[in-house]
Amino acid sequence: MRDFTLSKYRELLDVLKMKKIPAVTFEEYLALSPERFVILRHDVDRLPLNAVQMAETENSMGIRSSYHFRSATLYKNPAAIIKIAALGHEVCYHYEDLQGISDREYGLLTRGGNIVNSDNSPGIFRAFESFSEHLGLLREYYPVKVASMHGNPLSRKDNRMMWNYFDYRSLGIICEPYFDIDYSTVLYITDTGRSWNRKSVNIRDKVTRGFGKTLGEPLNEQFRFSNTDEMIHSIENELLPPGFIISTHPQRWNSRILPWISELAMQSVKNVVKGFRRKIATTRLSGPGMI
Repeated sequence: MRDFTLSKYRELLDVLKMKKIPAVTFEEYLALSPERFVILRHDVDRLPLNAVQMAETENSMGIRSSYHFRSATLYKNPAAIIKIAALGHEVCYHYEDLQGISDREYGLLTRGGNIVNSDNSPGIFRAFESFSEHLGLLREYYPVKVASMHGNPLSRKDNRMMWNYFDYRSLGIICEPYFDIDYSTVLYITDTGRSWNRKSVNIRDKVTRGFGKTLGEPLNEQFRFSNTDEMIHSIENELLPPGFIISTHPQRWNSRILPWISELAMQSVKNVVKGFRRKIATTRLSGPGMI
């Protein structure tokens, strides 16, 4: 069977159900502190209708998961957000508001510049205002309490730098997963690059030692899978830690053959570009614990 299809995703859900691993949202994880759990996180970067199909599949199996929407979906397809919220899933803001800041201002941020007011660095204040505005719009559909960084692998700008100067908790956000989860005790698995924790094609969507609550070595350094079947096998045989996060990008999961081939071809090209960029740009991605 082809990988990265809805059928394969249902197989993954089936084994989670068979092993009686509770699926929780980020809000539930922080409130309940479960010892054994999985968080199913979906970053809806493109093709929100794919996310709706995943959400319907999960709902049919009595599973709640966490959907992270970019601001573009607010304007282009809010119906997808409404549908997924109505299915009982957690809705989160997948922010990228710092991308609009100038290179000069971003350079000042990465050097720990003294940002005092909007006169000497208006971009950082505009970014925070943009974040607040988009969060407010998303809250018209769901009481959002979780926000996660969207990372553009072709940009040197890390959106999390904004929180060196502002506090997301002041806006009622209780969790930014890159800051508020200890990945030395919680395993983070991501399908970035159409693989699972493949370092060579993952520039942004990863966790590092010394960032946020992750003071020790992240567990993801110990677990990599060539395909979804390998991960399913590890879950079946209880080889994973008791708490883990599976992060997917719904645009990668297609049952129809033409979209599946298109995504495969596009991701293959992107992986080549990202692998090249990773080699030449690693030293330019700065900030304490930044990636």
